[in-house]
Amino acid sequence: MSTPSRSGRFWAGLICVAAVLAATAWTTYYHLVWGHAEPASVTFWFYAAATAIMIYYLAAAVKGRTFTHLPVAQGRVVAIVPAYNEEPELLRRTVQALIDQTRPPDEIHVVDDGSAVPVQSFDHPLVTWHRQSNQGKRHAQANVLRTLDRERIDFIVTVDSDSVLDPDALAHVLRPMSDQRIQAATGLTLVENRHKNLLTRVVDLEMVTWCMVTRMARSILGAVAPTSGILAIYRADLVYDNLEDYVTSGTAGDDRRLTHYALLRGQVVAVNEALVHSALPERLGQMWRQRVRWFKSYWRYVGWEIEHFPLIPLLFRAYAMIFTVVSPLVYAWVLILLPGHSKLVLVQGFGYWMIMTWAQTAMYAAMRPQMRLRTRVTAWLFLTPLVSLVNLLLVRPAMYWAIFKAKDQSWMTRTQDDLATAIEDAPTKTLAPLDPASLPTRIVAAVEHAAEETRILPSVGTLPKHARV
Repeated sequence: MSTPSRSGRFWAGLICVAAVLAATAWTTYYHLVWGHAEPASVTFWFYAAATAIMIYYLAAAVKGRTFTHLPVAQGRVVAIVPAYNEEPELLRRTVQALIDQTRPPDEIHVVDDGSAVPVQSFDHPLVTWHRQSNQGKRHAQANVLRTLDRERIDFIVTVDSDSVLDPDALAHVLRPMSDQRIQAATGLTLVENRHKNLLTRVVDLEMVTWCMVTRMARSILGAVAPTSGILAIYRADLVYDNLEDYVTSGTAGDDRRLTHYALLRGQVVAVNEALVHSALPERLGQMWRQRVRWFKSYWRYVGWEIEHFPLIPLLFRAYAMIFTVVSPLVYAWVLILLPGHSKLVLVQGFGYWMIMTWAQTAMYAAMRPQMRLRTRVTAWLFLTPLVSLVNLLLVRPAMYWAIFKAKDQSWMTRTQDDLATAIEDAPTKTLAPLDPASLPTRIVAAVEHAAEETRILPSVGTLPKHARV
């Protein structure tokens, strides 16, 4: 099931109405019984504005924007999958899922970005394997594109190395591209390792809710920013025309930068029918590093976005920035600066916040695809408070910490600790016991074997002998 049912949308709409009524009733009751505030007070207008914005977001989630009525866009599609210290089996599944699409790419390029252990390639007529020194995702994509004839490419698809597409995902993201106003599109992320532990379940609830509510509110107006590297499609001319700027404007925010180019030319949309399963962090430390990396570009490009964004994307950006700046000030005002007898404002704010959070995650309960209703409702009821807690104690601090990391050019992904974890978690039943004394010999043999199996291309690096140039 990749499309929300009619009954799912009905229940989502009902929840929206109930949430707005409940939040309004709670705020009114507080003012009448405890607050003794004037109707025109700052608090009154703050909640009025917040409620109006939330009504739009929830309405957008219920209405949605679909492209199933459009045909699959015609043209040549090139998919690029950069990989760095990725688990071999997961990378293989990513590539195999691309091969098995109902509308497969015309070319699939997998780029090993200097992994400690070279990726394991396999023969397939659609797949070309590349290897380069560790330069980052942008160079991995650009180095491939420079070897291709741009005149023969219509669309460029980016897929992360730990992302497994549903069989019809590529066909779905190609549908909006038949509308010439749309320059880029992105799919709906489902957490592949959701069942691993409590954190991954919480992240799935957070991620899917964000896609269905916040991102859909932007998609309705064609102003999604940024796309997700887990699955995104761009018009080829858009990427080629900005290729040099893309590789020289930093290392963080690859997808955000491509989205910039797209928004300057037209619309960027979300396609919730295009499902992709991606492995996300299973430990708090991994999640912290990931979110800091994501938010680096949030701050790094704020000046460029204010200067260059068209009106609608700019309004969304301004709203997000205002909320980001105001939030810590509100927390400090309520917790520290208010006199003791006014601490009930904290009760009001907490109640309002939780009602609205449950209203947003209710979209998960009503419309999250490929999950039984009972499981969705259980997650909604019991994990929503944890989503709020993770946002308060990890996501928001990571956002503010990223301010100090915005100038850091490192890719900040797949650290040695993460690699050790991947090796630790990988199946070991097929491995023979390792004799420490034989380790140097084995390393030399592996290097010699790799040298024998590869050759050099000037702009890309090393490729297996069977790769197509």
